[in-house]
Amino acid sequence: MLIVVSLLNACTWMYADFKAPKVKLLAIEPSQFGLFEQRFNIRLRLQNRNDSELAIRDMVYALKLNGVDFAQGMSDQEITIPEDGEYVVELPVNVKLKTLLRQLTRRDSASIRYQLTGHLGLMRSLITLPFDYEGEVDLEF
Repeated sequence: MLIVVSLLNACTWMYADFKAPKVKLLAIEPSQFGLFEQRFNIRLRLQNRNDSELAIRDMVYALKLNGVDFAQGMSDQEITIPEDGEYVVELPVNVKLKTLLRQLTRRDSASIRYQLTGHLGLMRSLITLPFDYEGEVDLEF
């Protein structure tokens, strides 16, 4: 038991100085429209701000548009971002018709404010790196 605890502590110490990557929403693109639910692909740019590669095992995320919950999800896509590098990932999300209509009726321009929050789980570790970024994006729909 002592060995297992020691190994977990060592892994935690190795990743303690890691910074969460900068996460930017690049696009929200329609994928499939249904009567009650629509599918979109959100494209994110992950920028590694560390001096070593960042190996990600999973991601949990929530997206708000104009201050209103739009989509949330989880991805178990394994990603390795080189040191000071970046990676563009595309994630599918389901959006209820009511949520989509609410966003469409509030639009007064092509550009929309977003807030993207969540956390990334690191491979070979119990460490998660939280992120919370805001910005503007032009919508395709």
